[in-house]
Amino acid sequence: MDAQMVSGCRLHHQGVWRTYSTPDGLTDLQTEHIAEDQEGYLWFATWDGGVCRFDGDEFRAFKQQDGLRSNHVNAILIDRKGRFWFGTDRGICWYDGERFYALDDRGDLASGYVEFMFEDREARLWVAGPGLLGYCEGDEYHSLVAQYCEQCGVDQEKRWPHCWGITQDGEGAVWFGLHGLVRYQGGELRRWGEEDGLRDPHSLVVVAWDGKGSLWTGGGRQLWRWDGRVYRPVPLEGNGVLRKIQLDREGRVWFCTSEGVHCYDGAEFHHFTTKDGLAHEVVNAMLQDREGHFWFATWGGGISCYDPHLIRLFGEREARPHHEACALLEDRRGRIWMGFRTRLPLAYPGEDSLASYDGQNLTIWGRKQGLELDNCLAIHEDRQGRLWLGTRTKLLLYDGQEWRQIGTEEGFAGEVVSAIAEDAAGRLYLGHLDPERSQV
Repeated sequence: MDAQMVSGCRLHHQGVWRTYSTPDGLTDLQTEHIAEDQEGYLWFATWDGGVCRFDGDEFRAFKQQDGLRSNHVNAILIDRKGRFWFGTDRGICWYDGERFYALDDRGDLASGYVEFMFEDREARLWVAGPGLLGYCEGDEYHSLVAQYCEQCGVDQEKRWPHCWGITQDGEGAVWFGLHGLVRYQGGELRRWGEEDGLRDPHSLVVVAWDGKGSLWTGGGRQLWRWDGRVYRPVPLEGNGVLRKIQLDREGRVWFCTSEGVHCYDGAEFHHFTTKDGLAHEVVNAMLQDREGHFWFATWGGGISCYDPHLIRLFGEREARPHHEACALLEDRRGRIWMGFRTRLPLAYPGEDSLASYDGQNLTIWGRKQGLELDNCLAIHEDRQGRLWLGTRTKLLLYDGQEWRQIGTEEGFAGEVVSAIAEDAAGRLYLGHLDPERSQV
């Protein structure tokens, strides 16, 4: 178990999903890759619709007529200088925010099928694809195709079909998923195989370094993890084919597959599918933006966005369309308390009008929990950590163990309590609403 990763990183299947597709301005439902720029704009690579930039409200398309090398875009990379690189089926190009620049004098990089790009810690831009392997350093491109074929025993006349992963480990070595796990270190290339504990090594096309000592690699329906000594197989739920392995901002490892996406938080795996809210089962890429939202590029459903911090409390599925929220409080333990009132006539009791959310579970408070409510209009936590509720007919106090109703013997006359506040001396103030006269 990776204790460092687990802390604060677990995801649950609660939250809100949204799909963006062609009616929203996305140019193609088949999407390949996602990147976020320094201004927070999201960029989506599509199979036949060029590149789409999303500002949170609308999409803007960039296509071949705008200077893009091709409308078939496989990869997007924003380097440390802020330049936008686009890998297409007709080579690579870059964008400075105003215009596109082609690399016509860089050999196979100018016209080859670019499938994956990666910038290492030395600012080298690595590219790979069918029959393509090399890196840009400054203004020079260094092709490693001939060296790869010689040192790894590959027939140069046969183009290897895919590379969906390039990464750099803690020692500076660069790894590739080139239908086999390949390492570049000290100017030499080496292919890892069955003698290293990998079964069917020629199927490996994805690879990622998690920054915590583990190298993940896989292909087809197999996944492997280097634990510092040997490669160990890792089972994944379902029969999905691996498409990419990526990390989010908090260190979780994501596995994009043809049957949804899996997330490893350091303790366990979570599997997200169309049943959770994904627009399509086939997921090609993911990205966690600076606001904590998770974006997924799907193959046929457009873009899915998942916000794990939002919850949908009442809606049509819960059959409570007559409720409206009117009170909200976060207590000192981090629980969110929500008060509701009914829009029905005053005779309707509004019994289930209090809810709490502890980050994992949502609890509706009412008679089943021994609480007699009549529309929760106000919530307040006092300096002792006790919870006060104001309703249409009652004032309730919760000490963390049980609820108690404040009665006339304590000076409460049973008015509608619509607001509760506390001053510096600890005195409690109650706001009363006269519903008949509409006066406070």
